[in-house]
Amino acid sequence: MDVFFIASKIGWFFLTPSNLLLLSMIAGVALLYWKRTRKLGFRLTAYGATATLVVSLLPVGDWLIGSLERRFPAHSVCTTIP
Repeated sequence: MDVFFIASKIGWFFLTPSNLLLLSMIAGVALLYWKRTRKLGFRLTAYGATATLVVSLLPVGDWLIGSLERRFPAHSVCTTIP
């Protein structure tokens, strides 16, 4: 199997937005256990949880796709045969 194919699948798993939010919260909770990194861990966990709530409760996907739909309107279907 191609090495790039395997690397792209593994890379996309970690860079998917939902997985990236989850990994940031897991890393934040892990950083809470050490005294030196407790502040960073709290911020990372709080930002990850806030971003997850915003994305899941607000229609962010509709807002993002709406600007593209306004910029690139749908093609009209030609009903006559030339």
